[in-house]
Amino acid sequence: MKPIKIDAYIPTIMETVRKSLENVKACDTKMNLSWDISDLFKAAVKDLLKPRIDITSDALVKMISLVGSCSTELAWHCLIDRPETDHFIVTDLLMYPQEVNGTAVDSNDEKYPIWLNSIDDATFERMKGQGHSHVNMQSTPSAADTTFYQKLLTNIRDYYIFFIMNKRQEIWVNLYDVQNNLIYEEKDIVLSFVDSAGNDIDLWTAEQLDFIEKTPLGQKKIEIPTFNTQVERKNNDFEYTRSERVSYAGVPLTVYGTELPEIAWTPAERTAHQNRQRELQFEEYGSNGRYNGYFSGYRD
Repeated sequence: MKPIKIDAYIPTIMETVRKSLENVKACDTKMNLSWDISDLFKAAVKDLLKPRIDITSDALVKMISLVGSCSTELAWHCLIDRPETDHFIVTDLLMYPQEVNGTAVDSNDEKYPIWLNSIDDATFERMKGQGHSHVNMQSTPSAADTTFYQKLLTNIRDYYIFFIMNKRQEIWVNLYDVQNNLIYEEKDIVLSFVDSAGNDIDLWTAEQLDFIEKTPLGQKKIEIPTFNTQVERKNNDFEYTRSERVSYAGVPLTVYGTELPEIAWTPAERTAHQNRQRELQFEEYGSNGRYNGYFSGYRD
């Protein structure tokens, strides 16, 4: 959090400079003064509440869709409600005539005034924000962005909110409270996403996740019985179709002797299954033998 202008702090700054000059010796020909002026207003803002900025699901979907659909930068205006002093709600976006390229966007000087005059007064009064995309770059303002913000603020008397989003859906936001001469930076803002009824999506998600019960992952394994004789193998062949093979959560891959579809097998299980087929066929008939029906439990 920092001031937009330092006019109110100039008397204090000048007093500090004056005191520093009193200690300058006559023989000194050079003087360096360095002072972190943030100390001046830290005390004044330490008790201020963090403003909350809500983006409705409609506005967020439009923002994501616009940024994701365009390979160049683009910009939009935001319609914002302010139900409380420290609560702002972004309800919708408005695209306006603009000229863009890969790394810059600017309003169309000829068409923008015409578009602006077509906006009704009620909508214009709610047009308290501006956002633009940074495509694949970081969602932080460039020097050109900062200059644009300062220029735009010359016509603002209450507040204005700036957004930047990239294709990774990273959002940067700053709130300029012109009335109180304050810039609320990212760390000073509570940014939330809400549905049409105003419910916090993050809070809703956390509540829904309570329905999920996590179980410890077991080690994947395949248990293949070892048979000493052909008779023992034949007697146990049906039992192998009810094998003890298990998946991650211990879920049997067979249900009452019926194997699950092959699509449910892991690559290791499919390989073991095929190897077992070949092993049984070779032991019973030799390398030139034929495959008969009683091995149907292992057939692909």
